[in-house]
Amino acid sequence: MNIEQVKHFFVSEARREKRIVLRNTIIIGSIICIGIAILLFFTRDFIVDYFVSSAVKKGDKEGIERYIPWIVIVSLLIVVYFSVRASLRREHTVDKVFKLLEKGEKAVVLSEERKSLTNLFLFVVTLKFDPIIYLSLELNGGVYTLPIQINVITDVKRFFEFGQQKDYDKLMDTMYGNPSDTQAAAEQMNEEFTSDVVLKPITEFRAYFSQNFGLEIKAMEQQRKASKRKILLVLGVLIVSALAYVAVYQLADRSFKDTYNTVFIFGVLLILIVVIRFLFAKKKTGQNTTAKATPPLDYTAFKEIMLTRLAHYIHPSYSYFEKGYIGLPEVLHAGIFQPKSYSIHGGDQFVGHYNGVPFQSCVLSLSYRPTLSRSKDPEEEVFQGTFFVAKFPKKFSANMLIVPNKSILNRFVENCIGNYLNTDGEVAILKDAEFQKAFTVYCDDQLAARSILTPSFMQKLRQLNLHNKGSLYCSINGNNIAIAANIGNKYKSTGDIFNTTQLDQNFLDEIYEDLTKHLSVIDALK
Repeated sequence: MNIEQVKHFFVSEARREKRIVLRNTIIIGSIICIGIAILLFFTRDFIVDYFVSSAVKKGDKEGIERYIPWIVIVSLLIVVYFSVRASLRREHTVDKVFKLLEKGEKAVVLSEERKSLTNLFLFVVTLKFDPIIYLSLELNGGVYTLPIQINVITDVKRFFEFGQQKDYDKLMDTMYGNPSDTQAAAEQMNEEFTSDVVLKPITEFRAYFSQNFGLEIKAMEQQRKASKRKILLVLGVLIVSALAYVAVYQLADRSFKDTYNTVFIFGVLLILIVVIRFLFAKKKTGQNTTAKATPPLDYTAFKEIMLTRLAHYIHPSYSYFEKGYIGLPEVLHAGIFQPKSYSIHGGDQFVGHYNGVPFQSCVLSLSYRPTLSRSKDPEEEVFQGTFFVAKFPKKFSANMLIVPNKSILNRFVENCIGNYLNTDGEVAILKDAEFQKAFTVYCDDQLAARSILTPSFMQKLRQLNLHNKGSLYCSINGNNIAIAANIGNKYKSTGDIFNTTQLDQNFLDEIYEDLTKHLSVIDALK
């Protein structure tokens, strides 16, 4: 995705926002005008008497009466203008942002906010229509809020984070492009990635990383613990100071309290300055003593550094993006979930080409707000876990959805995924009783389901289901297979100073095992 395509998405959504806002403004304005006209018709004398004071001459009453409708109209126009001004100028803001980007300025995504442009209030229930996402960008010292299409939000955020990525775009064209383009891209990528990928056992991976990066991992974990101790020390000073303040204040007499408040505030500030200064000086001194040695790695970049190495360990061509994840159109293409406008977030994306099969894997979170819901209700959590997609050269003979069988208790404690599964097909009856006990298979073609579900494939799915605590969902749609493990986010965040995730070899082992188990399913289907 290049800068022109990204700008087109923003401009298109800005124009859509303008159309909807103007439509809603006209409708609401018409309703308000009708209501005001009815109100003035029945209460005109009362309103005139209210505005006419005893100091105004009797002959001026008719003049004031003539101005009241104009006052109301002008007031409404002012309110309407300030309500829609931002939407009317949004396209101009888009042009301004992209002129700065074309000059080489770097934009940073601050946040995204999902809203509904049309809300119909029905007592405690609100009907929400026309969803839109606003992306807040920091650019050249300013903050800009722009509307963006829901279906491309993931790709747009990727563009701002990593810039244009031709290899990634080529891989996505191979997996989701037009059939003719897909075939050409697949042939080209097969020429580029001709070497076979051999998945090494977890013991070999652990030994390799411990030998080559063990000291770095240990040093980053020590940094994390040291940072945690500093934060706890500052919090401890604040808590002790607050308790001391309360205790002394309760025991002091009134004449002492006013002076005590001022002295105490300055005292706490002085203590905090001394503590923070001490911590900073200690860090600086420690850095000076190792200035001649190799500079330590920043522990907040643990995943970016180590998971990139993990991807390259499997194959040098594989890539890892800490803030990258699959987009909503690709999620819906998999066929696991009903087609709805889900809110989507994610990260920890791996992409590559496994023995002629392009794939991507990431951590994903899906949520949804029903059209009929109360305004204060949070969105329903639909899915949270790992999401893996691979595209095979051959097209499967039928589409199917494989859903794990769960007990009533497990369904009760699970999120709302069961309400959003795309279970439109017929239930397939299989000969494998053990697999039938673990899963329910939805497929309209019984014979095709049995031919696709080979013994080796079913064994892989059973193993994966056990590994993911009985929460494995799998779909086959055309050439693609998707595997969704609804087990929560096991790839905890490590990118902030408040990180509580232990940085060790076990953390990497779990991620490596997840990825290689998903890739091994490809071997069972080839």
